[in-house]
Amino acid sequence: MNAWIPRLISLPNAPVVGASATNTPISSTFTITAGGSTSMVLAISASAVTAGAGITAKLRTRIGPQVAVDSKTVAITANGIVYIKLNVSIAADQTYLPLLSIGELVVTTGAGSAVTIDAAWVIQED
Repeated sequence: MNAWIPRLISLPNAPVVGASATNTPISSTFTITAGGSTSMVLAISASAVTAGAGITAKLRTRIGPQVAVDSKTVAITANGIVYIKLNVSIAADQTYLPLLSIGELVVTTGAGSAVTIDAAWVIQED
């Protein structure tokens, strides 16, 4: 079909992630399409950012109920939108690809860090 479809994957209430949290979910789980397994964009809108010892958003993927595999990450350093972009044509991304069939965004914060996640989207080939 070759259509790039954006889809809101935010949790119903804006999650506030406080200090020293590890892999706190900030999205619902979502299906990764065949096209998305080799090329996708994730957008995360953050506010009330207190960077402290750092904030990292991460894509985790899995097949079924087993333990998730960590994929690409991005630092959240200020209010606004950050992107996780994966593309098979980028040599550095090939380590993560192909992605497994179920995805989820999580956040890890360091000491003195906090963030509110206002929204999250996945954009992948349908």
